Amino acid sequence: MSCSEHSDTGELIDIESSLKALGTATSNKAIEAFYKNNGNKLATLNSDQCFWKTLFGDAKLKGDPETLYWRPSSVTVNGKIEYIMFASTEDYPKDGNLNNNHSGWAGYACYYNGTYYVSSKKDYWGKNDKGSVVTGAVNYSEENLEKWLVEKGWVAVSTQ
Repeated sequence: MSCSEHSDTGELIDIESSLKALGTATSNKAIEAFYKNNGNKLATLNSDQCFWKTLFGDAKLKGDPETLYWRPSSVTVNGKIEYIMFASTEDYPKDGNLNNNHSGWAGYACYYNGTYYVSSKKDYWGKNDKGSVVTGAVNYSEENLEKWLVEKGWVAVSTQ
């Protein structure tokens, strides 16, 4: 059985409409709203799903996680709140206390403006490490925000 919002491959197939439902929620409130809008769960990407291989190929990830959780990060672009989804190892805190959320606004993959990116950062042993995700009210133009991602080591991935 597959969800109407998230395919069984781990790809976020209806992410734009999911993010529009957040309205103007930012920071931890955006994660909380996204969680509630998605049946009290974060969308997952599992290592046995084919979309994992689409994003990471044969690369190993630091800590060898088997599941990543998609969560929104808010940023102001030309005065409008937009969202970057990022995939980290942190699920939504079971107690609902977002102060116990230790994702650190970093992830192995992110999605912005129709494009998936993966972090090119490597750990000491050459495994893919988490890259930081832009957050907050920083006024970038759309072009510059995508440029920011590339300058910070995010690499666009073709999903075609």
